[in-house]
Amino acid sequence: MPRTPKRQFALALTCAGALVACGAPHDPGPSPVTTPPARTTEIPLPTPAEFGESEPGEPALDEVIFEGDYPIDAGPAGMVTVTVQNGSDAAVTLSDIQLEPGWRQENLEEDRDELELELVSDDGSIDIDVTVNNRRFDTDVSIDIPAQNGEFMFRLGGAGTITVEVEDDAVRVQNLDVRDDWEVRGEDRGRDRTVDIELTNRETRQAVEFEAEAGDDRLEVQLNTRTRSVRITHE
Repeated sequence: MPRTPKRQFALALTCAGALVACGAPHDPGPSPVTTPPARTTEIPLPTPAEFGESEPGEPALDEVIFEGDYPIDAGPAGMVTVTVQNGSDAAVTLSDIQLEPGWRQENLEEDRDELELELVSDDGSIDIDVTVNNRRFDTDVSIDIPAQNGEFMFRLGGAGTITVEVEDDAVRVQNLDVRDDWEVRGEDRGRDRTVDIELTNRETRQAVEFEAEAGDDRLEVQLNTRTRSVRITHE
C-alpha cells in the first residue's frame, strides 16, 4: 500500500496571535545541551470497513474490533505492549514491557477493559492508561520529566510527529509533520508556555490530543489517542 503523503508545517515563532506555537526572539548564545529525541512508535489503530451483514455467532456490525497486540511508546522510559481480547471476555492486559536503564515499574492495575501502568525514575514519571469499552479505544500517556534544554520528538498516533524545543523553561513547536488526511488545530497559551495540538481524522474516526507545558524545571506532556466505533464486515 503506498504511503500516505505528508505535509510539512514551517511554524513561524511570533509573540502574537493564536498559533500552534509562539516564542519571542532570543540571542543565539551558547548552544543548548540537547537531549536525544524520545523513542517513539506509532500505535496501530483500526480503520473503518464497508458495511455488511453479520452472520450468526459473529460480532455485530457496529462492534469495535481491536483484538491484538498494541505497542505504546513510553517516551524516555521505553516501550510497553498491551494485548486486547474481544468478545464476551473483552479485556486489555500488559503483555510486554521494555524499560530503559534508570526506569522501573512502580504500579500496574488491570481491570478487564482498563489498564493503568506507572513507570518511574529518580527524577521522572510516566503514567499509561488504556481503555477499551463503550465502542471506544483510548490510550493516555502522561509524561513528567526534567525540562532540559533541547528538542523532543513525539509521534502523534497515526497522524504524524511533532518536535518541540525546550529552552529556559519555555516550550515551543519546532516542527509539525502531519499526514494529509488529518485536520489540525493548534493553540498557544503564551504566558503559560503551553502548546496544545488537536488532530482529527473524520474518515477513520480518530483523534489525537497533544499538550506540552514547561515550568519550574519540569516538562509535562500529555498524549491521548481516541478511536470511536468502527464498522466491520463479514465475508
